[in-house]
Amino acid sequence: LESRRTSIIQQVSVVSQQVSDANAVLQQKIQAANNITSALGTVGAFRVTCCGSMDPTITSNDMAFILKNPPTVGIGDVVIAVSPCFGEGVSVMHRIVRMEGDEYVLRGDNNGGDDPCPVPRSAITWKVLAVAKGVYS
Repeated sequence: LESRRTSIIQQVSVVSQQVSDANAVLQQKIQAANNITSALGTVGAFRVTCCGSMDPTITSNDMAFILKNPPTVGIGDVVIAVSPCFGEGVSVMHRIVRMEGDEYVLRGDNNGGDDPCPVPRSAITWKVLAVAKGVYS
């Protein structure tokens, strides 16, 4: 019985160390992300938590680095826009796929079609610059 108890204690100790090591790696990734955002100034970073429309480009638990009020955006850029299509004040992170007049047509990479209505330039509040994959996994 004492041998079994000792074995269990050793196993718990090993698992505890593995959890501690994984937490240290996560903290290093978060610190690196914070260092990048601090150096660039006008850039933010946030945890992507929803909803699969940009899979596999951007998935839940990725960290997106974003530029506020980008001076330029164009076809192919992934942006965050306040879109009246999804409700008042609702923002979406989708790719610009084309222009319709002076408005931008957006689509999630994983969606079968375009968003239901285009958005004006003034609705685009952020531009995605880079993505750190699986930071929060």
